[in-house]
Amino acid sequence: TIFKQPTSHDDNVLAFFGNDLDLRVYHDGTDSFIKSDGTGNLYFQQANDDKDIVFQCDNGSGGVTTYFQIEGDTEQTKFSKTVKLTDSVELRIGDGSDMRLHHNGSNNSIESYSGNLRLIQYADDSDIQFFSDNGSGGTDEYLRIDGGTETVEIAKATNFASTVTIANDTTITNGLYVNHND
Repeated sequence: TIFKQPTSHDDNVLAFFGNDLDLRVYHDGTDSFIKSDGTGNLYFQQANDDKDIVFQCDNGSGGVTTYFQIEGDTEQTKFSKTVKLTDSVELRIGDGSDMRLHHNGSNNSIESYSGNLRLIQYADDSDIQFFSDNGSGGTDEYLRIDGGTETVEIAKATNFASTVTIANDTTITNGLYVNHND
């Protein structure tokens, strides 16, 4: 059958596809559905060279906007809006889910399950900075790895929980005290 004009289906009237009516498209009066209700997977496939699959939704102001798209030309998934994972849902990275980021409702974690966990700063003369609560309602920098001066700067008092070894052979066991008077 060839349709030469649009077809109209009333609410809750399903359009079926497949010998066993496996694919269903319908509107229930409130929501719209594309439903696979049989065997196999449901595929969304874009076969046009260097073209995308674009997911758009209401923008909160009466129009529509792109939230994410699967880009055929760059082989990337591009998110144009914030991605929110609810508590205790992990973002897993790698074939073996070896790196995980998550929030459990109280604490935030970056976890590595294989290899080293590396923080790399490639921007010339830039730093890696560590900030934390300052006890007064704000945040302060506590540690800086300075790429411009090639130094590690500790900005706050530092407590060492046990023996510290410096330069491979100098051991401090009862404390190190340095007085500097100008």
